[in-house]
Amino acid sequence: MENENKGKGLAVASLVLGIVALLLCWIPIINFMAYIFGILALIFGIIAVVKKAGLGLGIAGIILALLALLGAYNINKKAAEALEQGLKDWASSISGDFTITNDSGEEVNGSDWLNSLISEGIDEMNNQIQEGVSEFSEGVNQVNEDLQEGLQEGVENINEGLQEVLPGEAE
Repeated sequence: MENENKGKGLAVASLVLGIVALLLCWIPIINFMAYIFGILALIFGIIAVVKKAGLGLGIAGIILALLALLGAYNINKKAAEALEQGLKDWASSISGDFTITNDSGEEVNGSDWLNSLISEGIDEMNNQIQEGVSEFSEGVNQVNEDLQEGLQEGVENINEGLQEVLPGEAE
């Protein structure tokens, strides 16, 4: 009985972290924690699946982690879009024309300047989100490659060990 449960800890951890991440991903601002828990759930789930310890729990943890990461990304993207629209609406609702002096010393329409400043800030935020998602994807791919290489190396070592112990029978 003890041997059956041995090694299932990572699968259970993956499932629990995946559930927590999925619950947190829907709440703007604190859903950054869903990224942390989702990444951990994904890593633990992949390890559990590779080790074939708690296979079903590991797969469930991976699925929940991916859903949580996707949900958190979409919620953040929608929140950024809503914030951008709200700031643009606010900037355009400022009554009357007003002028400001920009960094070059020129007088410009304040409402136009404010709108361009908001757009530049939102564009930068969207670029950083895209870079973060790209870096995360590269990291997941690297972890997957490392796990595959480690698994292949482990299988080769087992085969070599079997050939030493049972010459001619391990082939």
